[in-house]
Amino acid sequence: MNFAHIQRSSLYHTAGDSIANLDRGNLQHHGSNMLALARAIGGLTWLAGLGVLCAQVAPGASFLFALPALLGALGWLAAVLLRRPAFARTVAAMLGPVTAAMLLPSLAGDVLDGMGPALGGVSALVLALFGLVAVPVAELFLPDPSTGPKRAAVLAVPLTALVLTVGLVAVGLVTDDFDADRPRRTHLAYVMDAATRTAHRVSADTDPAPWTRRYVSGHDISTLPPGYARGTLWTGPAPAITAGGPRANVLAHRGDTLKLHVTAGRGARSVTLRLDQPITHTTASAAGFRSASVPVTGPRTDTWPSEIRFRGIPARGVQITVRLPAKDRIRLTVIAETDGLTAAPGFVPKPPDLVAATREDGDLTTVTRTYTLTGDS
Repeated sequence: MNFAHIQRSSLYHTAGDSIANLDRGNLQHHGSNMLALARAIGGLTWLAGLGVLCAQVAPGASFLFALPALLGALGWLAAVLLRRPAFARTVAAMLGPVTAAMLLPSLAGDVLDGMGPALGGVSALVLALFGLVAVPVAELFLPDPSTGPKRAAVLAVPLTALVLTVGLVAVGLVTDDFDADRPRRTHLAYVMDAATRTAHRVSADTDPAPWTRRYVSGHDISTLPPGYARGTLWTGPAPAITAGGPRANVLAHRGDTLKLHVTAGRGARSVTLRLDQPITHTTASAAGFRSASVPVTGPRTDTWPSEIRFRGIPARGVQITVRLPAKDRIRLTVIAETDGLTAAPGFVPKPPDLVAATREDGDLTTVTRTYTLTGDS
């Protein structure tokens, strides 16, 4: 074997290794892109499914999910079909995430504002949907694993994110306070037992604002109307007002069926019924309206197990029929609700940095009446 043949063999061997390494690098890069595409498809599937669901139950909200899903699918399809330039593929792939960034975080904020921190998990779910769309695109900006980035470069991204997170949270805690532009939510209600003429102001806030604390001072709920309290409440005495209150007349009570005629009283716009027995079905009818029949599942927690709310009750009242276990003794509390808290003397309006909480019984003047029903009622 001569020297020239050896050189050619070495050259062929070196070239073969280079081609193999190049093909392996291309394969790794292609595999990384395919994984990013698969993750994007998974995220877009969730958005598309929610868009279809909203189209059935809440058509006005469907675009919030359908639009990012549609533009995201079109963008990734363009990214797959485009060969070059590389930046054009990246721009196409970002079409969906950019659309989602314009819609979903705003939706999360609105949900948090509407439902309050107690249901903050719903807002977190919306942000998680945004992350499902954004993360696959973020992968396009990561270094190629085949190039073996240095350890310092690998640690720089999470460390930078950690420093920014801590810094922004600290700045927010120091500078972000409640004011007229960013008001704090507070819960306050007035409740009076029409039979005993005892009245209280109540708040469900964990840490009431100073304005709220002027009306509540402790957690004694023993003097509240039966069945009214739901969970832990702040309470404080209040002056009684002149109000007739709600009425419930028994039309029939046989076996497991209780039929009532309920009136809310003068000025009340809604009425709530609470029973100390679980109900399985309720039917409501009023003059001039079609009757509504609703099966009931699941009990109310931290209070009596059954609750019926009738909004916009007419002055003539409403006829309500409930199905419940056949008992010799049933307790019923009727709660008439009127908007506002100004009916009771001594009320001072909220300062500009406070707004009403989202709880349904807040900023209401309520008058209650409790009945004990027996088999021969």
